[in-house]
Amino acid sequence: MVFTPFHYPFAYLIHRLSKRRLRMETLILACFLPDIEVPILWVLGIIPSRLILHSILGSIILAPVMMYLLYPLYRYILKSLFDINYTRESILLFVISSITGSLSHVLIDTLHHPYNPLLWPFTRKSIDVLVLFGDYELASLLMHAIFIGLTVLLIYKAYKQEAKLTETIRILITGNY
Repeated sequence: MVFTPFHYPFAYLIHRLSKRRLRMETLILACFLPDIEVPILWVLGIIPSRLILHSILGSIILAPVMMYLLYPLYRYILKSLFDINYTRESILLFVISSITGSLSHVLIDTLHHPYNPLLWPFTRKSIDVLVLFGDYELASLLMHAIFIGLTVLLIYKAYKQEAKLTETIRILITGNY
């Protein structure tokens, strides 16, 4: 699987395609959101540990709700650690960002995971038709190479603007590069 932080480039891509109307901070959290269920389901002993938020319906319905609940803590962390001031966004853009970011995570995972519960709760069967080359291991290696490469490239791009670590992270989070 593409490790959670490496979903970042897709958040950046969505941000840029939206002509920066969808907030980068919201998209980042939404792109990472589906993996929150993995440790929770694992602790609860529910196998497989990718289920609700890794489905289309779970992303559409639960992502905005979970984002709404997590956002105050997330804003506090961004302000405390990186001095990022949050300005309100419209509820419509917040919901669109939440759903789009979460669905992008599901799409990326569908390309290389051995278990893809896209149609949960209607079925727990894995939908594997999108797995690249029909080979999970090769697809996973390729996806990691692509997304790690893109992440490093974006970090370098942000770092070129400001050679301090906290400033680089602030640029990455806000998408101002």
